[in-house]
Amino acid sequence: MIPITMQANHLGSDPSADLIRLDTLQQRIAKAIISIWFCLQKALWPTKLSPHYVIHGPDADFSELLVACTTLLVFLFIGLASCFGAKDRGSILAVWIHIIAFFLPVSGLIQHGMIQKGGDRYAYVPLAAFAPALAALLFYGVRARPKNHKIFNFILITASIMILTSEAQLTARQVVIWRSDLALLRHAIAIDPFDWRCLDTLGEFLLRNGYQTEATQLLERALQTVELMPLPFSPKLAVFRGKNLVLTGRVDEGCALFHQAKELYPESPLPHNNAAICDLRHQQLVPLQRKNFEIALSLAYREDQITGAAANLRAYDIWQANGYQGTFDGTLLY
Repeated sequence: MIPITMQANHLGSDPSADLIRLDTLQQRIAKAIISIWFCLQKALWPTKLSPHYVIHGPDADFSELLVACTTLLVFLFIGLASCFGAKDRGSILAVWIHIIAFFLPVSGLIQHGMIQKGGDRYAYVPLAAFAPALAALLFYGVRARPKNHKIFNFILITASIMILTSEAQLTARQVVIWRSDLALLRHAIAIDPFDWRCLDTLGEFLLRNGYQTEATQLLERALQTVELMPLPFSPKLAVFRGKNLVLTGRVDEGCALFHQAKELYPESPLPHNNAAICDLRHQQLVPLQRKNFEIALSLAYREDQITGAAANLRAYDIWQANGYQGTFDGTLLY
């Protein structure tokens, strides 16, 4: 686990990993506190569920951080009180150790690529320990019920029915939302109209399926949202801007950004690959681009970069073998 964690942290800190970067320990700690609080909040009050919850910059909002710290301190107090007050202290302690240990890999302290506030899937494993904890609480509550327990039983049964009914309704609604990629992404944007990542993903999805007008609108919205975020210029930001400019028809602007990033970041594979694809528009430059695809592949060290660069190099070789007839079947890397 230690080597895997170290490698994930190294790859996640790469400037080409994501638009948002957490360069300082303070930023990582703040983001971790907010992420854990956010997942607990969604678990306790599961409304406006989404596959992705965006974070709009590297620096946490102080008011949100204050609420998160206060909430986690309350949870910590409850956890300690339950450990000292329970008869089976070992089991209660195991529950809290499980929750904390399994939240750490997704909290943001360990960088692994995409940086977001949280995700519903982040909470599945950590909060699995709540099931036996709630069962134990219910068991001890029943055992400690008063002698005249008819009212107690009525309250317990009514509360259980209400909770199960609410969960059933919520599950039914979520099943409908998760039925397809299109429904899921539309739901995510309805929850947060400024979720640039889902706007971009849905835009590309619609573009691949022939919905040019709506796709262009979504990709432009994604680009506009990113432009409003306080992000330093990086190879990832440059290729994101360039990609969206190209996909929305502003090819010259996008290609200029790819070439600019190629000069500024000669060690990044993404600009090399995308600039090479842009240069395929010029017939006199076509035979020279294999070298650039090779450079992109040699510089790539993230799995997604290696896969994409290798696929483009193979596509170029096939295109070259066919005498450069037809169109180049490659893709921009982002």
